[in-house]
Amino acid sequence: EKDLIRALLSFDAGKTWQEAARLAGPTPGRTEYQRVETIPEGARHALLRFELTGNNTIGIQSFRVDAEE
Repeated sequence: EKDLIRALLSFDAGKTWQEAARLAGPTPGRTEYQRVETIPEGARHALLRFELTGNNTIGIQSFRVDAEE
């Protein structure tokens, strides 16, 4: 239960980050879908970063990101 994956987004080249998703453990075999609605006006680029914490038993098998205008 200490396992946690945070997906963070930056729209200013990594100067600031906002949490886009939080996947709390236990996480084996888990699938999640998230939708980000808080995109700054005029944003054309984004950085995505994953922050993994826990008992050294957490990982990401695969992920997918889609973007629309």
